[in-house]
Amino acid sequence: MSSSNEANDKRSLDIYLCSANISLKELISHHTGIKGWYPLTNTSRMNGAEIAEQCLGGLELFVRFGQQDDRRKVLDSAKKLGWNDDNYQDEENFLDNEKDLGCLTTVSIERIQFPIQLATRPGKDRLDEQTTVFVQYRLYDKMPILTQRKKPIIDRSSVQCDLKFHKEHLFLCSAPFLWYLREEKFEIQIWTSDNSSGEFSSTDKLLGSVYVDLNSLSNRKRKSHRLNAILPMFKHGCKDLGGAWAQIHVTIDKSKDFNELRVRRRKIKR
Repeated sequence: MSSSNEANDKRSLDIYLCSANISLKELISHHTGIKGWYPLTNTSRMNGAEIAEQCLGGLELFVRFGQQDDRRKVLDSAKKLGWNDDNYQDEENFLDNEKDLGCLTTVSIERIQFPIQLATRPGKDRLDEQTTVFVQYRLYDKMPILTQRKKPIIDRSSVQCDLKFHKEHLFLCSAPFLWYLREEKFEIQIWTSDNSSGEFSSTDKLLGSVYVDLNSLSNRKRKSHRLNAILPMFKHGCKDLGGAWAQIHVTIDKSKDFNELRVRRRKIKR
């Protein structure tokens, strides 16, 4: 048998499982490169909601330039060829006109959906009647936030929870905060609990996390911006997340002075 026939026989035994689409633009838009979880699907022609609902698994990836200054060399070469994009120009001075601005950030978690087997306890095939769903997250340097617990709705093999959670956070529009928006992924953890007391318990179960890319919110030209996404859930070591997802909205307003916003929020709390 010839080597070409052997190669054809080996290819015929290969089975296509799934793939992930990775945008290499992140190598330029992020100083720290490409990092995080990416959904695996069996087709490339899907929108965001379809990817989240039909996600077959996740690929955790880390890609960056080999040398620290390679990114800058690519940007400089592109400029010499006539490329111009304000989002990547004069990065050292991008805060000159924003030093006293406040960043009023609103996090909204609307709806969560996951397969019922993801939340059932060992030896059980259904959820307890007292099972509730809640979310935990930490945004930049704020203390961790725990949402109220909500009763889910069970529909055949899937579970839905209309969390309807909204919370405002105020930050100074500083270089470290804008770096966080550009470089870090915002992790939101989804939990279930059978504890009727409403307190965090060691028996609470972490279903998985969704990761929100906040880079678009750091755009210097836009004073306000809204990010809407239906994102797939990921978790290390989980055999099957079954298309689990969460619907997330994040808005940011950089149009007002930080001290003005802080005084106004204090009056509201009173």
